[in-house]
Amino acid sequence: MRLPRFESLYAGFTFSLPWVVKFGRGIIAEKRWRNIKADLDRELGYSVKVYVFHMPVLFAQQCENILAYLYGKWKFRGLKYSTGRTEFYYFVNFVTAVLVGAFVWWRGGEAPHWKALFFLVAPLPIDAYLIVLLIALVQYAIIGGVFWVLLSFLNIV
Repeated sequence: MRLPRFESLYAGFTFSLPWVVKFGRGIIAEKRWRNIKADLDRELGYSVKVYVFHMPVLFAQQCENILAYLYGKWKFRGLKYSTGRTEFYYFVNFVTAVLVGAFVWWRGGEAPHWKALFFLVAPLPIDAYLIVLLIALVQYAIIGGVFWVLLSFLNIV
């Protein structure tokens, strides 16, 4: 039996493919994205700038499968040769739009629906980044809780 190890779970995008996000995992996310960038450069025919957000998590493969399930209906099929082309998905920032609209409405701001709409259609994968962050934070909280229980059991805390 192999123990789980930390791997980077990432979400990345480029403005060359607006409203498209790529999910994946890798031991070294920056190295993986250098390969993805090189393939995108070749396939699109010009140099692209990529942006990636990654967090070390346990069970990265299973987390990536969950993300693929959540975004599965919005698969982007515009790439033919790039590495990882099956892990690109269209996105809208539905959660961020709802949260921003609710917050602006709650604070009594003007036109919360327009501010929410701005975040809904923004070509930045804010929701994808929040999901990666949330997965990591939940895992860290569970790990911290396990350590706290163990230390409490040993009367150290």
